[in-house]
Amino acid sequence: MMDLIYDELTVPRAYRIDFIVEDCVVLELKALEQTGRVHGRQVLTYLKLTGLALGLLLNFGAPAMRDGVERVVNNFPGGTEPIGRRSIAATPGR
Repeated sequence: MMDLIYDELTVPRAYRIDFIVEDCVVLELKALEQTGRVHGRQVLTYLKLTGLALGLLLNFGAPAMRDGVERVVNNFPGGTEPIGRRSIAATPGR
């Protein structure tokens, strides 16, 4: 989970990232007939918030899994400076 921070206002756990793998890749899972541009932009927002470079949008509702994989990049390969922060609740062991 990620907090939303705007000026002095903090909204805890405003963003719910499905998975972050090895602090390298954001995975967003869907089960829709087809995904729209908004879903790719959702992954890009998560990438910018975390500063990670690579995300995968996985749609399990596609006719074949190979048709349901979309790669999203944020300044690949380096990523960017994170503009959000992870919630304490998202930290393993808490």
